Parts: sequence; structure tokens; C-alpha cells
Amino acid sequence: MFVLWIPTKEFETRLTTSMVALLSLIAYNFVFVDDVPKLNYLTALDKYILLSYIFCCVPTFMSIWFSRFISTNQKKTYTY
Repeated sequence: MFVLWIPTKEFETRLTTSMVALLSLIAYNFVFVDDVPKLNYLTALDKYILLSYIFCCVPTFMSIWFSRFISTNQKKTYTY
């Protein structure tokens, strides 16, 4: 969630940081897939990982939405 502290004008930095966090979570899943037993219900670890995915995806989508909002406002300012 610290991606939201980066200024909105630096879209590439925000997107790169959030994508690195997302790729780290995916790599974590690949490394520990054989160590965690397969169960039919969600354990506390599964819920934590799912929550981590949510906390990584939400700032990514927010950064994309904010960048569209800023570029739209800039285009409107330049046309006047």
C-alpha cells in the first residue's frame, strides 16, 4: 500500500513498484507450493496470502485509474 505515497505524476514508478510486489507474491507461491499441504478449506496462511494479493492489486488498479484521471485533466487544460 505504500505505492499510494508516491506522487501520482510518477506513474511508471508507482506501477513498477506495485508490479514487483505482485511478482514477489507469485514467486512466493511457486517456492512454497510443495511445502504447504493441500486442504479443502482456507487456512490462516491462505487467508493471509489472499489478503496480500488484494493489498497488491488494489494500489495497482488505483494507480492506473489515477493516471487516467490526471492525463484526462491535462488534456482538458491544454485544449482551452
